[in-house]
Amino acid sequence: MAVTQRVSNSGTLTLDYDADVSGIDRINHTMTWTSAVTLGSNERSINTGIVTITYLRSDTIQIGTCTYDIWILHENMVLNGRDPIMAEKTYAPDLGLVLSSISLNPDRSPRSGVFFDEIAAE
Repeated sequence: MAVTQRVSNSGTLTLDYDADVSGIDRINHTMTWTSAVTLGSNERSINTGIVTITYLRSDTIQIGTCTYDIWILHENMVLNGRDPIMAEKTYAPDLGLVLSSISLNPDRSPRSGVFFDEIAAE
């Protein structure tokens, strides 16, 4: 659930969490998970902050002919000197996959999103 790396043509961004990310696996019981975070770029630290993931509710989602139990989560990352980065994510704990991620504006209205419409094993 916790993103740790993004690789693009311009380089690699990393997120290093101080707290054990396995705590997110119990978020439906604890309701929140918070950690200090370090943002890195090409193996050097460029910023620090706090990330908080909040459990909103459980539901189910159908993708193709399969139905999955999901958690709806709100993620808020605040890096020093920057505006908060907020997203609402749909996470399937049995699969260990984020099935959708919606970037949110400061008023929590949707800005953009990504949704899986197919899951296949290779």
